[in-house]
Amino acid sequence: MQRIYLDSNATSVIDPKVAELMIKLLQNPVSYNPSSIHDDGRKARGIVEYARQQIAKSLSIDITKDDLQVIFTASGTESNNLALSNFTNIELFVSATEHVSVLSIRPELVTISVNNNGVIAPEALEKILSNHKGKKIVSIMYANNETGVIQENMKELSRIIHQEDGIFHCDASQVFGKTKVDFNELGCDMLTISSHKCGGPVGAAALIAKKHLNLQPLIKGGKQELGLRAGTENVLAIAGFGLAAEISDKRIGKYKKIANIKENMEKELITSGAEIVGINASRLPNTSSIRMPGVKSEEQLIKFDLEGFSLSSGSACSSGRIATSHVLKAMGMDEIQANEVIRVSLSADTEEDDIIKFINLWKNIYTKRLK
Repeated sequence: MQRIYLDSNATSVIDPKVAELMIKLLQNPVSYNPSSIHDDGRKARGIVEYARQQIAKSLSIDITKDDLQVIFTASGTESNNLALSNFTNIELFVSATEHVSVLSIRPELVTISVNNNGVIAPEALEKILSNHKGKKIVSIMYANNETGVIQENMKELSRIIHQEDGIFHCDASQVFGKTKVDFNELGCDMLTISSHKCGGPVGAAALIAKKHLNLQPLIKGGKQELGLRAGTENVLAIAGFGLAAEISDKRIGKYKKIANIKENMEKELITSGAEIVGINASRLPNTSSIRMPGVKSEEQLIKFDLEGFSLSSGSACSSGRIATSHVLKAMGMDEIQANEVIRVSLSADTEEDDIIKFINLWKNIYTKRLK
């Protein structure tokens, strides 16, 4: 049985060109330590710096001229921690639907509410920030990993944050590689992106940050990564990440077709009794958060898995245990409703026939729920 992969928001399938590059590097019997001063070390340094330029260019920034630096990390989670743990002396504001790597930064933080579609109202943000005087830091994700909901008014949110003397961090892990991301258009001060969400390998991510913020490293030791992350860089993963960023425009083009497949899928499922979470908001072209009334997420996932589908629930999963999604609860769902949601996240190469098979199985499971 050939499996159908519909869990790209967890980890995207590595792009064949990226895999080819990394295999070529692996087959070259040299040392890849960018800190070494010999010829092999200088070549490794060149690979890292080239990838840094590839990523900067994909975000429409020039790190040779702008007040910006691209800092390589091992994951989006690490990038979020590096960004937000640098400002422990000022109040932290985060949206109620943030990734757990942001929500877990501090035991106490101020939560920004969202509406039933998972969107932050600019006036609500302005009100909550204006009630807290002094310097502050605000973290708002560009698109939600569970629902795909995009904060389309990000530029306005950025204006309000800076108007209220705030530093703005944006987690764009799910957007990068699916739609175009322009750092300056967003208006943020720090941006998180991740390799394995955009066709690159696991093990590389980046924090793009303004230099004048004077960030300090979380991982201390050597002076790697502009003195902001000690430890030998994962050169092969970084090289793959750089190439994935460079060819992201082609990938984004593919997602336009995927958006149509997703839209047709949702229409078909709605007529069969499904509820699409955040349907009235702008969403990622590949992501559907689908509620099957009366059938628990865990039961759905087991049945889909047995039939060869790789999916996730709309809940946070840890060590094999599914917990009620804080994202869905923040959007107004009760515990029963939230535990009936699964996430379908298509890849750039998902075929329409695969989605037809998914629709048919979804209907079959739903029809048998009362038997």
